Amino acid sequence: MMAAVNKREIGAGLVVLAIGIVFLLWSQIYPPRMSAMPKLVGWVTIVLALIDIAAHFDTTLGRVLRRIAGLEIAGLSSDSEAAVEPSWRRIVIAMLWVVGYVAAIYIFGLLATTPLYIFLYMAVHGRKSMRISALNAVIVTIAIWITFEYLFHYPLYPGLLFGGQ
Repeated sequence: MMAAVNKREIGAGLVVLAIGIVFLLWSQIYPPRMSAMPKLVGWVTIVLALIDIAAHFDTTLGRVLRRIAGLEIAGLSSDSEAAVEPSWRRIVIAMLWVVGYVAAIYIFGLLATTPLYIFLYMAVHGRKSMRISALNAVIVTIAIWITFEYLFHYPLYPGLLFGGQ
């Protein structure tokens, strides 16, 4: 017996899985000390992609993963197959958020861009309150700074305007 799966929904997980595998293979060209962070990113990407893929199957594990991720609450359970497909406009807008974030990181740097991106995305797209959006932007930015700059001693990209190349 084969578990039901929405092939369109699983495609993104498969693409991310492929990216994670390529990233992990790419990290092998570096010496062991320099490859630690790329390997970590590759493995985390692979694990999260596998979790995403498993969540799209209509199995006990898939239902548990959807419940843990909050997808059941969001109306994305296996019972909502008849849900309306998003318009191309919404898809393009979602993609532009990511493209804009990457472009802003390139120009302004990660630490300058991240809080603004998180705040705007949560306030505009997620329709969260200004207070919640600002609080999350600050917490995530501080967590990124502490993790990379302080704990890993890994300098974050400063952006073209602030000395990046």
